[in-house]
Amino acid sequence: MPCSADGLRLVYIVNRGANHGAEEREVASVDAKNSTVYLRVSVGTGATCRFAYSFDNQTFTSIGEPFRASGDRWIGAKVGIIASAPSMATKTGYADFDWFHVTKTIP
Repeated sequence: MPCSADGLRLVYIVNRGANHGAEEREVASVDAKNSTVYLRVSVGTGATCRFAYSFDNQTFTSIGEPFRASGDRWIGAKVGIIASAPSMATKTGYADFDWFHVTKTIP
């Protein structure tokens, strides 16, 4: 989550065409109510994925548009979380990830 003059923000960034030199673009962002954020990706029929976030791990809000997971340079799915800073940043920070859990839910 980037820190701005107004505080922390959760930012959803997409880079379609990264393998061909495409640029990242910010799709959506939201002010973080606190520094703890829960993230979720739900995968439905036809490998349709939908990202969501929560500040209380109870109520999740969708962010960005649903997309269909598909193969590219790698076979299979890639899931992970990272912390990054803009290349022009003069000061960087860090992120603590307490846990990362993957479950399969069958409707």
